[in-house]
Amino acid sequence: MTLFWILLATAIILLSFVIWRLRQRRLPRSKMVQYRQQWEAAVAFPDPARRVLETEKVLDGILSSFGYEGSLADKLRRGGARLPDIEAIWAAHKLRNRIAHEPGITVTEKEAQLAVGAFARVIRRFIA
Repeated sequence: MTLFWILLATAIILLSFVIWRLRQRRLPRSKMVQYRQQWEAAVAFPDPARRVLETEKVLDGILSSFGYEGSLADKLRRGGARLPDIEAIWAAHKLRNRIAHEPGITVTEKEAQLAVGAFARVIRRFIA
């Protein structure tokens, strides 16, 4: 009976460690620098629509680095639980889709700020 409790305790500790390690996944330093540079270039675009497009590309690249595959929507579905304020990210992604697919769309500075802010909350978590 004592052996059972020792094995159970060991299994719980091992499982806790594995879960902790998975949550602590970090990008390699070189990738962090690369994405930080891309982010700084993306937020510098004066055109609000282009800024939204470029900042989303940085988020997409980061999620790819963590092994998520498919479109950004696929990556958000798979990794959404790890991301802060997923509803705002989805709203930003929908704005990006409108920019990409609706000819002549005008994006206000406020709309761009909201979208870029949503992407920023996620991106800072991985490149800080």
